[in-house]
Amino acid sequence: MGCTYRSFKNERLCTNDLTHEISIGRRSIKGDQPDSTQKNTTITGLFELWAACETPNEYRPVKSVIDGREITHIFYVRYDEWADLIDTCHIPMIDVTQHVVTIGCDIYRIDRIKNMNERNQIIGLYCEYTGNDPA
Repeated sequence: MGCTYRSFKNERLCTNDLTHEISIGRRSIKGDQPDSTQKNTTITGLFELWAACETPNEYRPVKSVIDGREITHIFYVRYDEWADLIDTCHIPMIDVTQHVVTIGCDIYRIDRIKNMNERNQIIGLYCEYTGNDPA
């Protein structure tokens, strides 16, 4: 199998780099009463794919687009696999307010999704680790 270059660092995203099987899920948030606070959150899995994972460190921090949040993990997936799964599941787009990344019981809130260097080779999912709290 071939490799896909991460053009912003001129590195490759090879098959052996894809070591994390991630699941993209949709969050459903419901309160006990029509105007109550968020209490009952469920996650419905949509599709799974393999990803490479990077954890930013203190020397190269990555800021969230939302104040008070911090990017803890960046998952890189191949663009062609991502696009095929989006088409197969008939999802017009991933909404960062409604979708999450999960690995086992660990949940990662998606902060933003980036087409790395706009070359349609690698998708970067910038996430914040929330433990097992889906809210």
